[in-house]
Amino acid sequence: MKKLIFISSLFMASYLYGQDVIIKTNKDSISSKILEVGVDEIKYKSYDNLEGPIFIIPKKNVSKLIFENGSILKIEDFDNVEMSIEETKELIVEYINKYGFVWQKENPYNAQFENNLLRLTELNRRTGEQYPYSKVYDFTENCEFHALSLRGADGYINVFPDIIRGDKRQAGYKLVIGVRGPENAEILYDALKRYSKSFDNK
Repeated sequence: MKKLIFISSLFMASYLYGQDVIIKTNKDSISSKILEVGVDEIKYKSYDNLEGPIFIIPKKNVSKLIFENGSILKIEDFDNVEMSIEETKELIVEYINKYGFVWQKENPYNAQFENNLLRLTELNRRTGEQYPYSKVYDFTENCEFHALSLRGADGYINVFPDIIRGDKRQAGYKLVIGVRGPENAEILYDALKRYSKSFDNK
């Protein structure tokens, strides 16, 4: 009997490995491959049919996401979190410096705000030394956000802020920020979006 229980446990563990699980607010669960976590909805494919259609579930109907690597993301309405602009900026800097990396290069960032502009400097991932160049972004106007993309254990923020080069401004520059851990990507994504929205009426 003990051997049977042990074998059943191993089977359950192997069944859960490799799939994401969406836990709905009514406690139902969906075995899936999560593709995108957006502001209002989540896109996924059924784990039983990964070549099949893409499904969409409203974010308000989800309580948490359990990813294949074991990390858990509790769904919260970050738009209702009471944070000042300065607190939001501190959160953005903290999460980029801890979890952010340059897309396709894997190098980490050093992030800092200069007034309301965000400066990102690429670091050598082996030595930690800064490269002798950086880019300055303006999220305070005309900033477009695409849905958060999740790939394995990482998340990717696709956003189009203005980029400042000397005294010149380029609108709609594509910036992709890689983030370690889908839960960290969600927090940073919402913080950047909330920061950008805070300037809408100014």
